[in-house]
Amino acid sequence: MCLHSFLQGLLMPSASTLFRQLYADRGAKGQIFFFDFKAPGSGAIPLTIQGDFNTSDFHPHGIDYWKDKTSGKVFIFVVNHRRKFDAVEKFEFVPTAKALKHVHSYVDQAIYFINDVAVTGENSFYFTNFLSSRSQIWGAFEIYLMLPLGSISYFDGSYYETVEEGYLMPNGLALSLDKTYLYMATSINGAIKAFKRQGNAGQLIFVQEVKLYTSADNPTINPLTGHLLVGAQPILFKTAHTLEDPHLPSASQVLHFELTDGILSKTTELYANDGSVLYSSTVASLYGNQMLIGTINQKLLFCEVRTM
Repeated sequence: MCLHSFLQGLLMPSASTLFRQLYADRGAKGQIFFFDFKAPGSGAIPLTIQGDFNTSDFHPHGIDYWKDKTSGKVFIFVVNHRRKFDAVEKFEFVPTAKALKHVHSYVDQAIYFINDVAVTGENSFYFTNFLSSRSQIWGAFEIYLMLPLGSISYFDGSYYETVEEGYLMPNGLALSLDKTYLYMATSINGAIKAFKRQGNAGQLIFVQEVKLYTSADNPTINPLTGHLLVGAQPILFKTAHTLEDPHLPSASQVLHFELTDGILSKTTELYANDGSVLYSSTVASLYGNQMLIGTINQKLLFCEVRTM
């Protein structure tokens, strides 16, 4: 079952002129959707946003959540590429109303061109700065020269700190179920890097790098097994074409990694397509034998996994 068409709200600071024009012409807008794996036929349901929040300047990208064990409340943290600066938006999920209530905007000079967020507490998170600047010209220059100016930073509730730097376009993040390990995808180098957290602090110790020979985008953790999924694009130059013009097809791939004591081991390819069905897969979520795959700017694909 395929859901939704092109341009559902992602508008990165580095977006091309053609992409921005298509975005405007189609009246695309930033939204967050709810998908129930127990009722997949309902499709992806857009959540309304409550509170004092400018939805016209909402361009969501990376996303993570935190559940308060005492109150049971669920908080959604979302990367937002605002027109003038990037932010991390915090919402409280209101399931009875299928809504998000805006709680807080995290804005700081440490947040400049972020890609993803990994939440460690009700008011703390890691995030990747994909490039060192929001400037289209400098961003293109940085990519062309392959300058390793990306980083991982941590906000502990009071202070922002860069904890890892010197990476080429660091992409998505995911935390292990026990929050002990942090996994980062790198698109250009095509790898997953694993780090071990030092207690409850933001400091990281590098423990593993796995070369994928594909462009890794976003890792996610299976909530039932604790294993890792990675959305990827095996032909990167075609993905670049899709980023320029979302009508141009590009290949998709989803990889599954078993985790043993935080270390990535057995790998299984769960999905692969040349672009005839799905353009540039970015992320996947697995629940039992059901999988939902997301893309950069095309559609969602819901499918049954039979290879595990």
